[in-house]
Amino acid sequence: MTESKKILFIGPRSRGGMDEVLKAYASKMPGARFVASYHGGSAARKIADFIGAYAHTAWLLMTHPSIEIVHIHTASGASFRRKMYFARLARRMGRKVVMHVHSGRFADYFNTDPDGITRSLNYCDEVICLSDQWYQFFSSHGIDNLDLVPNPVDYPAKVEREADPEKIHLLFLGVLDKPKGVIDLVKAMIELKPEVRDRVVLHIAGAGAEEETLRSMIHDNGLEGNVVLEGWVSGDEKQRLLEMCHCFVLPSYFEGLPVSILECMAWKMPVIASCVGGIPSVVENGVNGYLIEPGDIDALAGAITEIVVNPAVRSAMGTCSRSKAEAYSTDSVVSRLDKIYDRLLSK
Repeated sequence: MTESKKILFIGPRSRGGMDEVLKAYASKMPGARFVASYHGGSAARKIADFIGAYAHTAWLLMTHPSIEIVHIHTASGASFRRKMYFARLARRMGRKVVMHVHSGRFADYFNTDPDGITRSLNYCDEVICLSDQWYQFFSSHGIDNLDLVPNPVDYPAKVEREADPEKIHLLFLGVLDKPKGVIDLVKAMIELKPEVRDRVVLHIAGAGAEEETLRSMIHDNGLEGNVVLEGWVSGDEKQRLLEMCHCFVLPSYFEGLPVSILECMAWKMPVIASCVGGIPSVVENGVNGYLIEPGDIDALAGAITEIVVNPAVRSAMGTCSRSKAEAYSTDSVVSRLDKIYDRLLSK
């Protein structure tokens, strides 16, 4: 196994999927170093974070010759442009560069400058994407140094839930903004037949720009008993929701491969999600959940209804989800990364 001290990770330290991925890697690679490229906040804070992170990276590469691989985690747009500065710095200082693309919007960004972005990606020693769908996208656009590594997930040893509870608890985990589909989710709750809605409690865990809109929708439609805004959760609060909830719902408009989906699959939940990004690589329609088109409120309400009224289907799908999630355990994913590192270092 590649020595952890040979790896320098660069990525955000803020609420979100990339942060969770980096924490998972850190748990298995304790000797690796990490530079936080972004902590969240204003545009001025982003600039300050970038300058500080760039200087820190340069110092580490000058003073720690043991670092041989710089593994950079990026979104799209300005995030990618900033990360390419780190890539060029690392290459100039004789290190191998791994660019790990997480953004569900990267295809749209790619179309703004296909030739330039292709050159930038091929400048790196390795480009990692999250799913078969993203692998096909990048390879079809001339990216020739490509590999596939899914996001890792903690895999609990045992999961038990009541077989036929009085209430079915649904879970949403993510940023509270329109692209995540959280407004659509509450609209779908409004559309449910009363006898179905009376059996449902939707737990919305997250924070973001649409929080007040959601509060108004809940109040105006009398959903106080059916929709709970949990705020941003972590630690014990997140654990409580994972143990309580029976189904995960993420009707996003854009995604890479959400850590939240994999996590809830490991917790034996069926998944209702949009057929975007890498989601179809882990959610099989009618097998371990339901796939819908983004923005299709009727289909979303119909999928929720199926989960609520069919306990046998819900249980079978949950069992299938847990089986599928085992391949995404942190140990398995880190093992795949290690093979990439060994290959790069042998060149």
